[in-house]
Amino acid sequence: RLIAMAKDESDLRKRKETPASTDSPANRDTEEKDDAANTRAAPEQEGALGNSIVKYVGMVSNVVTVVGVVAVNKHIQRQHKFDYFVALSGLHFAFTAVALQVFLAFGMFEFKRAPLSLVVSKALLDTSSVGLMNLCLSHNSVGTWQLSKLSCIPVTAVLQYLVLGQSVSYATAGSLVPLCVGIAIAMVTDLHVHSKGLLLALLAVLATVLSHLVTRVFLTNTGCSSLQFLLQTAPFATLGMLALSFLLDDWHSDAGLLQYHLSSEAARDMLVSCLFALVVNISNIVVLSKSSALSYQVLGHAKTVLTLAIGFVFFDKGLSPRRAAGVGLALAGMVSYAHVRNEAPHSSAGQHSVLVGLLSAGTVAVVAAWPYLPHSDGPALPSS
Repeated sequence: RLIAMAKDESDLRKRKETPASTDSPANRDTEEKDDAANTRAAPEQEGALGNSIVKYVGMVSNVVTVVGVVAVNKHIQRQHKFDYFVALSGLHFAFTAVALQVFLAFGMFEFKRAPLSLVVSKALLDTSSVGLMNLCLSHNSVGTWQLSKLSCIPVTAVLQYLVLGQSVSYATAGSLVPLCVGIAIAMVTDLHVHSKGLLLALLAVLATVLSHLVTRVFLTNTGCSSLQFLLQTAPFATLGMLALSFLLDDWHSDAGLLQYHLSSEAARDMLVSCLFALVVNISNIVVLSKSSALSYQVLGHAKTVLTLAIGFVFFDKGLSPRRAAGVGLALAGMVSYAHVRNEAPHSSAGQHSVLVGLLSAGTVAVVAAWPYLPHSDGPALPSS
């Protein structure tokens, strides 16, 4: 229903922008002038190149700042004993809302109103996604929670087809299978499922996937830019996170949020976390506006795999053979997915078949060897 509302808004916008008549001489003269202007304009290839640059800058910024905000948040938790993560998420959205108002005041972008019902619905989906994922983690094992996040990839592919009519090619599916299997081998450890936890996991996955799909459709059909849309959703997301914090965070006990003493060092670190979160929130919208919800999901799991790999290579963290095999398989799937998405118009079906065949053979080999691979992380590598 939300997607239909967005498409109706797009149709209405197009009707308003379409001239009532195009047969008059004045309109014909205008069209000729427009054609001449378009001829002098930059070629479409330059526009496509610009979009690609924006997309990849957004992806790189997203990866870097997500890793940064996670590291800072862990530091805040350990160093300053601040365990109120939903409240911190609300602070992130509030900082984003204020920062975007400042950007608007300085003319960095123009205000364009989006339908209030769509804005509120998007904010509710974001709040529901965060809240349900937190509840899913509290009522399930860590492995089940990780598996629920991983299942967002196939669920996104299915919903894109059912709701938007966007199918996944054979080569894309062939890249996603080793990616998902590799992440499952590397990340999923213990699985304990019961009915309530399973229901929460299903609702969390649906809320997360729908939030990303709806964002993509809204940006495509309402004519709003990433900053224009985020400007309007961030205040509602702040209110939603605050309400959710009352339910999930500890506010009233002796060690609750109301009794927390905020030091200058903690405030400084929270400001750094908010700065990272600002870039994360903006880059999230940019990536969704320039790519698909499925690519966004793949990017999210790529950050997890890269964090594991970077920890092993640069920070001497031990990595078991089982996890190493999973990381290697997931990285192969990521590289293949990026290749298929970028080179699909220029590659033949035969090339894709060879690629999918190699990935399938690698996936079967890793799965076959998986029961025999040691699963405990060894000691950290000796520092040189």
